[in-house]
Amino acid sequence: MKIAILTLPFNNNYGGLLQSYALQVLLKRRGHEVTVLKVTSRLPATSFKESVYRFLKTALGKERANQKRLKKISKNMKAFENNNMETTAPIYSQKDFSSYNDYDAYVVGSDQVWRFDYTKKRYRNYFLNFVVNQNALKISFAASFGIDEWKLTKDKTQELSGLASKFNSISVREKSGVKLCGEHLKVNATHILDPAILVEPELYNGLTTTEDSNNIPDNGLLIYMLDYGGDKQKSAEIIAKELQCTPFRVGVEKANEGNFDDKMIYPTVGSWIEGFRKARFIITDSFHGCAFSILFNKPFIVYGNTSRGITRFDSILETFDLKKRFVINSSEISIETLNESVDYNRVNKIIENERELAQKFLDEAGL
Repeated sequence: MKIAILTLPFNNNYGGLLQSYALQVLLKRRGHEVTVLKVTSRLPATSFKESVYRFLKTALGKERANQKRLKKISKNMKAFENNNMETTAPIYSQKDFSSYNDYDAYVVGSDQVWRFDYTKKRYRNYFLNFVVNQNALKISFAASFGIDEWKLTKDKTQELSGLASKFNSISVREKSGVKLCGEHLKVNATHILDPAILVEPELYNGLTTTEDSNNIPDNGLLIYMLDYGGDKQKSAEIIAKELQCTPFRVGVEKANEGNFDDKMIYPTVGSWIEGFRKARFIITDSFHGCAFSILFNKPFIVYGNTSRGITRFDSILETFDLKKRFVINSSEISIETLNESVDYNRVNKIIENERELAQKFLDEAGL
């Protein structure tokens, strides 16, 4: 079967890239031909003023310079994508979406594809409004709303409810998403874990090189924070002092602003994976940071990122009965918890059960 995956633009996001890779692997293992629809973060201009601004930016060479800069900082992420994934040409507009109508099935997910403040003007696309092939299967796999509130107007909600009713099978990543689907979209949904955790860790180990590993210290404290500083930094310092281990970080060292330098280049995906694999302990404010900590059987603390959504952490930590590892400020870090081991024999049995449930969902979805 020819399958198209629709997920968020990768935007140099390690977790976003790897969850899409994992979903592609899961579907390929079932014998399918799988391609990711490569949606870009650049939205079509919606006003004459915006069109003129973009034209002038291009004419003055600023856009070309910006693209050249992005190409430099993204070169390692792009290399992973090119070497390990099948993708379409970049999709910018509704017209571009319409040119991908020859697939047997469309799978939306995972990640926060149903988070409307992320998808913005494209929210209808993530409910497959562009698919005209009546025989194509429409499926969501671990789609995430990201939050547990409903923020759409009544008219837009009715529109999406109509689109959702045309799906053959729906699964969502958070337990709160099951409730949102029922209450607002009037459809039933199944809870499924993020695909990144539904594949075995050995798959990721095969993506790393000796060079990736050489740049990562052994048995250190991995700090993987999307928004670092302030109380989060204090939390990392508390853990490093208590556990007597050397802190280190993975990911980009410097924001993409000011004069370009090499610290703005995103390190390889392999080095990001090695950071989790070799760490003794992990502190993270990232959903996928939490997911990979569990997958690699590492002790960890999740620092809740309220602006990015707490329900994502509630759901995965509740699934594994690990909610005591969640804090929202440094004063909540328990020394007892830091020194307590995680029962990963029990956790791994839950993962195996969740993998079977995901396969059952795909079976029943006709994939």
